[in-house]
Amino acid sequence: MRLDELSDVNMGQSPAGDSLNDSTGTEFHQGKIYFGDLELGRSPIKTNAPTKLAKPGDVLMCVRAPVGVVNLTDREVCIGRGLAALTPKADVPTKFLLHLLRYHQAAVEQMATGSTFASITTDQLKNLEIPIPDKRCWLRIAGVMSMCI
Repeated sequence: MRLDELSDVNMGQSPAGDSLNDSTGTEFHQGKIYFGDLELGRSPIKTNAPTKLAKPGDVLMCVRAPVGVVNLTDREVCIGRGLAALTPKADVPTKFLLHLLRYHQAAVEQMATGSTFASITTDQLKNLEIPIPDKRCWLRIAGVMSMCI
């Protein structure tokens, strides 16, 4: 199944540099620096001119080196060019999508191109083919995998 059949893909876009600050606005994330084991940590960087936003419950994926690393966000954050926000479709459990992408991270890394920094494009990400089990297994898999973290 293609990734865009499992989630809506929202590629990040960095806000203007002069909008960045450390006191007011929307929390800003450019890459995985504040990724935790499962959930996104807090960034001290803010922007008063957010461009692309990830919503609570989105899976964030690094689309620049290191490509394929994923995390969850529990709040709205502005995402820069190093991240994509994946909003699971209505019938796709968030943690199932997260663990599915973690399992297939090596395949995502292999799609990356670039001489200085590896990266993947919007089309590559949307068209990523992921073998998935029967839908009846999704919730069970997500629950079991969550206990392992």
